Amino acid sequence: METDVAARAAELTHPPHAETLNHCLESVKQLAPVLICSMKIYIHILTEGGKGMEEAAENRNYLAQRMADEIHEIIRVLQLTSYVEDGGEKDNVAVLKALQAQMHAKMGAAHEFLNDGSAQRNGGGERALRGVLTSAQRAAEHLAPHSADCARTIARSGGINADLLCDERQYGHGREAKALNLASDLRSQINELDSIVNEGVRAAEKQGGKTMQARLETAHKWLLHPSCDPSTRIEGQKAINSIVSQGQRIADGLQGREKAEIMQLCSEVQRLSDKLADLCASGRGDSEEARAVTRELTDKLHELKRGTERAVVNRVVEEFIDVAAPLRHFTDAVNAPPGAAGREAAFHERAQALGAFSARAAAAAHVVAAGARHNKRLADQLHNNARQVEKLSPQLIAAGKIRLYNPDSKVAEEHFNNLKTQYADAVLRVRDLCDQAVDPLDFVRTAGELMQKHTYLCEDAIRNNDSQKMVDNTSAIARLANRVLLVGGAERDNTEDAEFARSLGGAQQRLQAAIPPAVHRAKAVALGERAQAAAWRSANAEIISAAGDVESALRGQYAPPPPPPALPEALRSMHLSDNAAPPRPPPPQGAAPPPRPPPPADTDDEGEDIFQRQPHPSHPILVAAHNLHKAVREWSSKDNEIIAAAKRMAILMARLSELVRSDSKGSKRELIATAKAIAEASEEVTRLAKKLALECTDKRIRTNLLQVCERIPTIGTQLKILSTVKATMLGAQGSEEDQEATEMLVGNAQNLMQSVKETVKAAEGASIKIRTEQGAYRLRWVRRSPWYQI
Repeated sequence: METDVAARAAELTHPPHAETLNHCLESVKQLAPVLICSMKIYIHILTEGGKGMEEAAENRNYLAQRMADEIHEIIRVLQLTSYVEDGGEKDNVAVLKALQAQMHAKMGAAHEFLNDGSAQRNGGGERALRGVLTSAQRAAEHLAPHSADCARTIARSGGINADLLCDERQYGHGREAKALNLASDLRSQINELDSIVNEGVRAAEKQGGKTMQARLETAHKWLLHPSCDPSTRIEGQKAINSIVSQGQRIADGLQGREKAEIMQLCSEVQRLSDKLADLCASGRGDSEEARAVTRELTDKLHELKRGTERAVVNRVVEEFIDVAAPLRHFTDAVNAPPGAAGREAAFHERAQALGAFSARAAAAAHVVAAGARHNKRLADQLHNNARQVEKLSPQLIAAGKIRLYNPDSKVAEEHFNNLKTQYADAVLRVRDLCDQAVDPLDFVRTAGELMQKHTYLCEDAIRNNDSQKMVDNTSAIARLANRVLLVGGAERDNTEDAEFARSLGGAQQRLQAAIPPAVHRAKAVALGERAQAAAWRSANAEIISAAGDVESALRGQYAPPPPPPALPEALRSMHLSDNAAPPRPPPPQGAAPPPRPPPPADTDDEGEDIFQRQPHPSHPILVAAHNLHKAVREWSSKDNEIIAAAKRMAILMARLSELVRSDSKGSKRELIATAKAIAEASEEVTRLAKKLALECTDKRIRTNLLQVCERIPTIGTQLKILSTVKATMLGAQGSEEDQEATEMLVGNAQNLMQSVKETVKAAEGASIKIRTEQGAYRLRWVRRSPWYQI
């Protein structure tokens, strides 16, 4: 299995799918020895009659289920044929609605298959049933955790029941009691899955988008035109309500002034949103009062966004200041020698502390994931690793209890160490992903502020002769400094800007050299050497100053552009006198001047009339073209070749949709020519994206841009081939071969439009980090209706 899956991962053109396969394969290889060890400890306790039988069974079942989940995930990804199926769309609502539509389309045929006791396997009915179960499993990736677990369990059980039912019918027992009961159970299961997914769609619509940025964009569509159609207003209100809800959830994990500020902003945004909605409902959306409310609401929304982002950074810095301590203390309690005073009480105390830390770390990761702007891959990794920390924590505590009850067992020790390694790796991954998700400049600035706070606490400890408080706060300062070093090192490794790398490297070296002297002098102060306090203050000030240098180096990446050069002295001192000007000549006599010529047409909208209306879901190729056009429509195509090429592709794809739906042999040549034009436009988008990537100094952004654009020519070539096949069937539509060709063409068109959409988004990000040399390739990104023009 390992060889086949690895070979398939290397062939895939969609990087997230390949990464998922490789990740699951690596997890299976790591879990295999851990699962075997858990079975060994279970058998050992069972045969020896020791304590911890329930905990050993829980560990075994958890690891077996996790192994099964990884294998099911491998199977799921191998079956994917479209990027949209795996959440290629950034909007959670769009993904869930697409999967919901797939389920509804196949539900009728699935029920017919279950009601017909003579229906055999491998027919259309069974394929429809399997399709419903598969779509539900895919939808589980985009549901809330509880609903997702229910959907996965029911879909997995439904797959087993479907296998058993097909076996019964194959042997001619389709009308016997066992087969009828299986069919009845399957009917209940697919109906329940349908209800879960429907509820998930409603919940996602209520949220108004998966990320904070997506919700803001939805809100701005309403705020740009308050008196717009009711559907846009309702969507905007939902998005604002979701932003407020997220702000309140973030505030719940805060304390003091920061919590009060965010709660105040949430209430102000909600009040202004309700007021604007009332004005629009009463027909006063264009009034001066409504415009004033809109401006204030827009400002408050962005203020709330900045406040929540700042709070998220604070939470990341504070929650992960020392990820090793809870596990280290728990391990010490587990390994306490038998007969030690308070051994079990200490174990339960440390276990409770470990569980509380795991819950806080996972909650912080979920909050960070919700704010990971337009980076679905990173958000999904955060959610997955946070869930892993949540699930591993009770398993590690159970393994620790087994080790506590069986201190002389080598199997129990090995089992505990295996789960401890799994937990430690998961926590470190969550910390690193959170660090990657937040802005590095905000992170370093917040870490510096926390260092100042711990410095004040150290001074308080010196005044009160509290050695333990001195040690704890000095350790916190050192750990924060090391976190700053990690973040700065990641930024340095990621850039190809030599000047920035040199500046950041010098600041890091100064910070790294400042940590050991400060720690050494703090220990002397904690041991009672009061004369060392002045030396500690000097060394600690060096740490804070060096951290400030790292912040300054990072801030240089976001420095405002330099002012225009000053005029030469001769020009600035030159004075023109009105008296020295010659007299104005008389106006010309004769015929009136010719009329002013009309202004040039706005070519930005040329050929885009087809996208004025939302297409019906029964036209999936047109829907895919409309989604791409909707994404690029906000940018002006002037001086931006990628936007111009993407708009051209959307228009061509819309034309392809019309030709595919037509039943005329005369459109065969035009269908092939349109597909060829789309393929050529695909190559142009790829060429422009690669040209831009060569000028990008950020390695992560450049790699992402190259990954998303390099698959476009392959999909474009596939589109030409599939369109040629479809063209041969024009005039004879309705056959099974024609339906199969249409399905393949639809999937390919969706993949192509989604890939171009992702390329445009990656190109926008890459344009921020462009080499400063003259002659570098640049694109102008000008929004056609920016929010600040309200």
